[in-house]
Amino acid sequence: MKSSYYILIIIVTFLGVTTQAQAQTTSEELIGTWTFDYDTSSANMTAASKSIIDRMNENQKQNLQALYKNRTITFFKNGKYQQKLSNGKTINRNWTLEGNILVISNTTRNNANSSYTLEILTDSTLVLKPKDKGQAKALISQWYYTKN
Repeated sequence: MKSSYYILIIIVTFLGVTTQAQAQTTSEELIGTWTFDYDTSSANMTAASKSIIDRMNENQKQNLQALYKNRTITFFKNGKYQQKLSNGKTINRNWTLEGNILVISNTTRNNANSSYTLEILTDSTLVLKPKDKGQAKALISQWYYTKN
């Protein structure tokens, strides 16, 4: 009976260490600068989102594309996050990774957070799925990034 108890303790300890190592590895893989892939992201939109875009006039479509195209995000080791938009605007925040949930914190605006499901993370590809906020849903439901 005691040997079963000790084996159980060893297994639980090993699983905890393995989980911590995986979380650290994932965080380390995220570090760096990523560029938004508008073409892949828009190609993978839901039918409902594509329908909304199809109903936009050309100016609206161009504005949407300008909002996302050439956007970069950078994750720093110290938990800082920076987003650069194509118009030159820079947004600075903090980031944390809780399992497969990426949280971007805005400490300057009532601690408003944005959450994303980490769908894919490889050496060269990052796919984030924005979490819905109430009834508000992201028009582009999966954000594809390539590492610089």
